[in-house]
Amino acid sequence: MGQKMDIVAVRIGDKYGPEYETYLENKLPEHNFIWMREPYHPSVTLQWNKMWGMQMDTDEPICVIDIDILLVNDYQKVFDY
Repeated sequence: MGQKMDIVAVRIGDKYGPEYETYLENKLPEHNFIWMREPYHPSVTLQWNKMWGMQMDTDEPICVIDIDILLVNDYQKVFDY
């Protein structure tokens, strides 16, 4: 299995409820989620806020995912490298 990593996901607005967060956290309990619930800048809307993860000051791997992803079959391979 790969190492623990930060996963950046966005849930801003009412389109997706907290059950989407619960689903992902239950499927990937070994990783650290960074949830964005507010825009990081007023001119950035909704899902585009996940791009914030690309500018994190870290040398560790991160994963930026859509909140509505379905993790099926051998999904853990996505996180192994």
